[in-house]
Amino acid sequence: MTKKIIVYILLSMPLLSMAQKKDKNAQKAAATITVEDMKKHLYIIAGPEMEGRNTPSEGLNRAADYIESQFKASGLVPGNNGSYRQVYNLYKDSMIGAAININGAALEMNKDFQLQSNNYAAEMRFSEAVFAGYGISDEGNRDDYKDLNVAGKLVIIADGVPADYKSSATGFASPSSSTGKMNAAISKGAAALIIVYNNFPRSEMRINSNWSMNSFRTAQSPFTFTVSENAVSKIMGEDGKNFFSKLKEGSLASKTYAAEIELVYAKQTQTTTASNVIAVVEGSDLKDEYVFITSHYDHLGKRGDVIYYGADDDGSGTTGVIEMAEAFAKAKAAGNGPRRSIVFMTVSGEEKGLWGSGYYANHPIFHWRKQPLTSILT
Repeated sequence: MTKKIIVYILLSMPLLSMAQKKDKNAQKAAATITVEDMKKHLYIIAGPEMEGRNTPSEGLNRAADYIESQFKASGLVPGNNGSYRQVYNLYKDSMIGAAININGAALEMNKDFQLQSNNYAAEMRFSEAVFAGYGISDEGNRDDYKDLNVAGKLVIIADGVPADYKSSATGFASPSSSTGKMNAAISKGAAALIIVYNNFPRSEMRINSNWSMNSFRTAQSPFTFTVSENAVSKIMGEDGKNFFSKLKEGSLASKTYAAEIELVYAKQTQTTTASNVIAVVEGSDLKDEYVFITSHYDHLGKRGDVIYYGADDDGSGTTGVIEMAEAFAKAKAAGNGPRRSIVFMTVSGEEKGLWGSGYYANHPIFHWRKQPLTSILT
């Protein structure tokens, strides 16, 4: 037994020596990460020149330039086919005109009508409109579209919920929510939708949308406008007068109304870009396997003269990525690089809803390859 133990100890000595050597190499590489360097990077990334790094903004672009410059200075390989940037498009719509004309008479925006901000640019003319109550379609519970054929037609529905109705779901999933009513109109094939509200006139609506990645959609919602009680009476005649009172009494039935109705919405779309900044320290014998070290470098931008600097979380995280990238690059230059390739990726648009990371997930540069667990751990 004693001999076996001695043999085991002798066999393990080279392994211990190798482990100690690796530890020293790791400590040497880690020593390149200093408080002074971290402070320097953070004061630049979260400095006033970056203006809070909103997505998109010039401040964000300056931050991306700085991160790229640090990756280059450390000798990292560009992460996207010769480029340090992975660029994605952003879109912003601005309304340039909208109108509703009923039997030749123009309605007044904000006094008589408003429109849904994600309408597509179009001009539609209808010779009739179908009234469908509250526009609720709740299987086994209530269907305001029962016996109505609204495919390709203009539909009028009321805001709100009838007193005797109990929804089968709550929140956005509720058939009586605005989303639920829109989904019902879509499923029934409505071409356009007029929703009657009782709180007109209303404050002026925004004519500019926020920046978005979603300019191209898998499907379009019906062309949608909201109108006042007075405006709907121009379509429904006497039935439309005191609209909500009659609706509450239950004296308004589903019906088709003849009228010449023109719906118009025109917009222009701005396009810009934002980017993820990506660099790589290539591995040795397992360089086709990748380890990701990431952060997001964007923040909330500024509101008026107030800058949201974003030093914590995104600023400090990005600083950490820059410093670790330099440490790995120096270790490799000294002959102590990693076996696997290390991808250093700072993403933008995270504060907007995971734009940059989502874009990378849908457009990966480095593709995952399934490995046995023993291979990953070695």
